[in-house]
Formats: sequence, C-alpha cells, structure tokens
Amino acid sequence: MMLAGTRSSCCCSPSARGGRAQPLVVRSPGRVPLRRVCAKQGGIGDEDMDVAVFRFTLGIPGFEDRMVPRVVSYVGGAALIINHIISSVGESQARVEGLCGALAVLLFLVPEIEERMREAQPGRGRVAGAGAVPGSTNGFFLAASLPERAKREAAWCSFALLRNTNSCGVFVVGRDGRALLARGALGSSVVTAGDADASLGAVSRALADAGLGAGVASPGSSPSSSGKVGALAGVRGGEGAASPAQLWLPDRGAIGSAGLASLRALPSGAESLLVTRVGGGSGGEPAGLMLLFSERPREHAFYEGDNAGMTTTDTQKNTVYIVAKRMQERATIEQYATALAQHFVRTYPLVSKCKVQVEQKPWVRTTVGGVPHDHAYVMSGTETRTVFVNYNKAGELNVTAGVKDLQVLKTTQAGYVGFHKDEYTLLPEATDRILATSVTSTWKYSSQPACYDVAFAATRAALTETFFGPPKQGVYSPSVQYTMYQMGEAMLDRVPQIESVFFNCPNIHFLPCNPVTSKFNNDVYVATSEPHGNIECVVSRKGARPHVSKL
Repeated sequence: MMLAGTRSSCCCSPSARGGRAQPLVVRSPGRVPLRRVCAKQGGIGDEDMDVAVFRFTLGIPGFEDRMVPRVVSYVGGAALIINHIISSVGESQARVEGLCGALAVLLFLVPEIEERMREAQPGRGRVAGAGAVPGSTNGFFLAASLPERAKREAAWCSFALLRNTNSCGVFVVGRDGRALLARGALGSSVVTAGDADASLGAVSRALADAGLGAGVASPGSSPSSSGKVGALAGVRGGEGAASPAQLWLPDRGAIGSAGLASLRALPSGAESLLVTRVGGGSGGEPAGLMLLFSERPREHAFYEGDNAGMTTTDTQKNTVYIVAKRMQERATIEQYATALAQHFVRTYPLVSKCKVQVEQKPWVRTTVGGVPHDHAYVMSGTETRTVFVNYNKAGELNVTAGVKDLQVLKTTQAGYVGFHKDEYTLLPEATDRILATSVTSTWKYSSQPACYDVAFAATRAALTETFFGPPKQGVYSPSVQYTMYQMGEAMLDRVPQIESVFFNCPNIHFLPCNPVTSKFNNDVYVATSEPHGNIECVVSRKGARPHVSKL
C-alpha cells in the first residue's frame, strides 16, 4: 500500500503525457489561455491544462433547479387530494395517504433545508480540511458588486479548484486591486464571520501592503516592490510586457524572498503560493490577479526532517485491520480496498491520493469423506486474485482488478509457423505443440459491477474458456499473441463494465526430448525455464483509454 501526499505545487496535477507537473490555468471568457512561463522567470511548466466546471440544469428561464422537489411536492399533493375525493377511503388507503402526505411535506422543505445547509457551510470545497491548516479560518466571500452570473461562475470555479487540486485557499483580485473573492482556509486575521465586505476589505489591504493591490494599502504601510511579485504587480499598469504571466513560489523561502512572508491574508500554514495574472496586462490595460495557496507539502519531511502532518507506517498498518473490522458484511477485496483508500483520503488532510493494492489467495473449503469440512481449507490453485484501487480528494475512484500467476497448459491444438528465420534461428516450425503460460492479467472497470465476485468469476471463466476451447475438441492457437487477443475480447464481451484488459504471458516451453543415444517419438518433454519470450498486450474497447500503455 502506498500513500501519495500533496505536491509542493498548490495547483499542479500529473500530466497524462509523461507525469510532469503542469500549471493549472483558468481561461478567460475570450478563451485565451494564460500562457507558459519559463522556469528562470518563476514559471512552473510549458503546457496548459484547462479546468472545466459542468453544471447540469433544466434550462428553464427564471426557474431555479433547486425548486424541483417543491414542484414535485405540489403535483404529488394535488394528486393525493384528488384521489382522496374521488375514491372511498379505507384503513389501508388512509395509512398510505398519511405516508404520502408526509413525503410531500418533506419534498416541500428540501429547498429550504438545502439553503440552511449552505449558510451553515460556506466554502464547501475544503471545509473539512480547513481547520487543519495552522492560522486559518474557513470562509467564502464574494464581492457584492459582482453581477449574479459572475457570482455563480466564481463560486463554481473556486469550488472546482479547491476540490480537484491540493489548494487550500484562493483569492481573486480585480483590476482595481480590490479583492473580489476569497474562499477556503483564509488567514484568520482577515476573516470577519458573516461580513463579506469587511473580510474582502481586509484581504484587499493585506494584498496592497504586500504590493499585490492598488490604492487600498493600510495607513502607514509601504507596498512591497521586492522580487518577482513587484514585477508581476506592475503589469497591471501595462508596464513590462515581458513580465511573467504567473509566478510560482514553491516554499516558505521563496515566499519570503518575494516579500510575501508577512502577507496577512495567507494562513501561517500556507507553504506554497501561485500568483497568476487574470485578463488584461497588455497595451496599458490593467490586469487582475488570482492567488492559490497550499498547506504544508510533504517534501519538508525529506528536505528538513520535519514530520509535521505525516501519517506513520504504524498508523497505516493498524488502520488496515480497523477498516477490515468495520466492514458491515462479508466484502470483496475490491470493496475493502475502496473503503481503505477512502478512509485515508478523508481522514488525513495531507493525503491527497491513496493507492491500495490487495491480493487474495484461492482458499476453498475442503471435503472429508464427501462432506464439506466445518473449518478446513485448501489452496485450490496457483493464481492470486488482485485489485488496485486509486482514490483522491476529488472523489475519483479507479478500480483495477486482476489475476496473477494463473498457470495454464494444453498438450495439443497449438502451433507456430510462418515466422521470420535467419542464420540465428534454430526453432523449427510446429503445427502441434504444447502451449503453456503463466497468465498475469489486470482489467479496469469503467463502472462498478453489481457484484465484484460475480464479475471476477465471469472474467476468469472467459479467459480460461477461450484459452482451452470446448472440452472435446478444444480450439487451435496459432500463437500466444493471437490467443491473448481472443481472451481479451471474450472478457470485454462477458463483463460490460470492463473497459480495458492487460496481459502478461511468458511463453513457457516444453521441448521434445531427443537424446543422441535413444529415439523418442515426441512423448517425453523437457520443462524449461528462462530464457523465454515474455509477451504482453492491452485490449480495450473502442474509444477507451488503455489502463496500461505499452508504447
């Protein structure tokens, strides 16, 4: 089992094209990306990643989707009254009508309950983890001057940033230097509970004192112009067109060097900061800023020997047993691994992603005298059932099941002909040979099957039945490669929730024994180990991304 902690970057995620950290870029309404910045200028990469927030609505003008339960309540209540009037009411119907009436009242109250929950939990993105950031108070504040549509978009975008990255807080500063949005684990000194104007005003003054605002500095303060932040802030006035569009400060040392060590808007536990220019900044046009910050990165445990916030191996080991004990009923290894991964991510603030790998040996109940034994088991085969679960703070769950060391062999109905030959080739062509391999296979689920045990049994059956063929005549295999592909197709057909299958099948040779002093008729074979061919392939559905790339 391996736990992955936060990156030092507050808004980086691994790239699908090689694992490099890529800058998180929010695109302006004109769809013009904030472009790359080279490392020597303080940038963090040379590629962009879009953040898209999808909100599904009914699209009815003037109608709020949250009122749908209330509409259902009206319709259901009206239908209930009409039914009561036109039909005779018996004892059973009276009970049903009472239950339906209570349900209609509950549906009517759902929008009100949701509104009260929103008021009680501002800034849902990192509510649970905000209290774990030293010197922070959780808050969500929007400037009253923003149009309603801008408020909705800002709320959704900030939610996406805090939910899907390692960031613990975000500020957005307008072109006039005044804070328009503050959300997440904010510095306690700038938060006034329930007062957005006061809180945003305090944020604006704190940013101005640090040289990131304009015209709103605290009395007696002198805005900082040190380091890279001063150059970036100056872009608002259109000066320095070559200035970087974003500035990455990966640790407290870099934050101090940029003159932001005393920035009151940041909680003391913020250890990394990304400052990004938002819109404008060219031809004399002023620009706004977005600041994203993250709590203490785990790199400090490696660089400085500081173990603050670390989850010990002892804790992880004990948790493995505790989570198993808490399972309410007999669980598959997929269900157990999922519960374990979710526990680590949801419990420990610095754990942004958890990877859990579980293996299960094929123990089966034995029989004695034809009667199943009460408490005796034997190993039924060579293979091991496996599962690999990946879960992160965004709630994304990936389940990859599998089997390893499934040893299979058939004594006929296999051959290998037509291959390339040169002066180094000694292998003769064969149309009847022993085919043996030790199958290691994994398959990724695109959605959860109704029962993982049933899905595993169906997948394993598809694999073995395709390899062996019908009991009486079998099926001919012209190569290991061909048979692997056929097995993959069968597994995808048998279990629709599987989107891709990976195989590793070494070609285990059983060679006819022909010693020089005797003559054998291919009835004695020599089992060989290495060297042998190690053959791999991935079979996936059309349009699906293979979970193991062999390129």
